[in-house]
Parts: sequence; structure tokens; C-alpha cells
Amino acid sequence: MWSLKGQQPEVLTYGGRLRQQLIGAVDPLAGKVHVAFSDTLKAPQFQQFLEGLLARYNNSEKILLILDNARAHHSKVLEPFLEDNKDRLELLFLPPYSPDLNPMEWFW
Repeated sequence: MWSLKGQQPEVLTYGGRLRQQLIGAVDPLAGKVHVAFSDTLKAPQFQQFLEGLLARYNNSEKILLILDNARAHHSKVLEPFLEDNKDRLELLFLPPYSPDLNPMEWFW
């Protein structure tokens, strides 16, 4: 979640409980944080986020993503996409239950 400096961020709800999933990546060299909001976090939404990262970093070297073990990150649905982009994208999975090792957790 983000907002302009000095403004309080708001999440609109309509009288009930709503969920908002966040997908994020941090670029420590450029000092950038990339975040996407989604109603659900499944393989298609994760792939869409990865496609956006590849488009933003089109001229860069290989992108290394450090990931937790969310189901969406391990989905077989992603296998063709990951195979097609193996020269530009590398996934490194953290040990289970280790959010303290995930750099993105510093931003949540």
C-alpha cells in the first residue's frame, strides 16, 4: 500500500470484509519497489506480474527473484512461461516459514 507523502492511504470497503492481495518486488540497486494489487493471487496473476517486470527491465541482465513458497509461485501453469523466459528470469525459493529472509517483507 502506498500514498503520497503526508496523506493517509485508504482501502475502500462496502460494508463487509474484502481481501486485497499484494504482489511485490524490490530492486535494491535502483531503489525501486514494484507492487501490484489483485483480488486473488494465483498463477495467472503472478505470471502477469512477472510479465510486467520483464517489460520494465527489458534491457537488463537476468532478473533474480527471491520468493517465498506461495502456491502461485510453484504452479505448473507457470512452467511454459518460465521455460520461455529462463534466460531472463531466475527464481530462488526461500526455505519454508522464513519471512525474515525475504527482502520484500521489509516493505509490508
